Order: sequence, then structure tokens, then C-alpha cells
Amino acid sequence: FANPAPATLAAAGTVSASISFTQSSTAVTGTGTTGALNDTNADNNTATFSVSGTTADISASFAGFPANAPVGSTVNGTVNFVNVSGALASTPSFSLQLAPGLSGVTINSAVLGVGTYTTATGVVSFANPAPATLAAAGTVSASISFTQTSTGVTGTGTTGALNDTNPDNNTATFS
Repeated sequence: FANPAPATLAAAGTVSASISFTQSSTAVTGTGTTGALNDTNADNNTATFSVSGTTADISASFAGFPANAPVGSTVNGTVNFVNVSGALASTPSFSLQLAPGLSGVTINSAVLGVGTYTTATGVVSFANPAPATLAAAGTVSASISFTQTSTGVTGTGTTGALNDTNPDNNTATFS
């Protein structure tokens, strides 16, 4: 501690400290110990805590996009970000990038709001921030439509969370 313990403590007096930490996927434990020269009950001089870490697993996928489409036609599909774990995902993130130079792009998500497509980069930004948590089995989806080009269209969806311990399924692509 930054300050030394007081030399004396009045009857029923209290000395306390605040503890904060970033929870990992493993348990965090702590022990506090006290005592005094005239302490006659050493049985209550130790306290412990344990905070279990929970792990989540959010996966990204695309659905509904055709393998090919006529140039100039409207193509529709969906990006899905699903918490496939049985635990709450903390601080989830969601990103979407399409090929640059597309026209007729519309993107909508019930959770993230309207997506704004930047033609020069293909980056999509959403009107609403990501939620603070994503429930077990929870899904964040966005519908996507664009006008098919003569050069094929690609897309990448990426997700994750503070406690997502399986990055292998965090990115999905379509082409």
C-alpha cells in the first residue's frame, strides 16, 4: 500500500482498500490478512475472494450470397456474428468490409443500425455502437445488398470480444 497501516485502530474501526483489475479468462483470487499485537482472535484475520473468468466464442459467417450473379443485378446476403458459447461475451466488436467501388450498397442491422459504406475503401461503419455485451447464443446480423460488378465482389466480417478465447472463427469472407 502507498500508506503505512495506522499505529492504532479504534474499537470497531475499519481500514479498507479498493481493488480493481481486468478480468482474464481464468480465475482471479486474492487474500487480505490483518492482525495486531493485542488481537485475541486470529481466526478472523484473513479474508479471500475469487472471481471466475468466463470465456465466450463469437463466430462470423455470411449467408445468402449467390455463387455468381449477372452483372448489374442486385445481390443480397447477410453477415452474422453469433456468440456460440454458453457465456456472456464482454465488449464485443463487429466490423465489415466490402470490395471498394461498389454501387447500390445498402446495409442494415437491427442492433448496429444503418451501415455507411465508404466507396473508396469498402469499409462499413455502423450508426450505433456495439452493445456492451452479447448474450450466450446471441446474434448480431446485418443485411447487405449491392449491385453486382463485372469483377466479382468480396467481403470480410470480423468479430471478437474481450473474453473470446477462440479467434479461429472470428473472421469470415465471401467472394
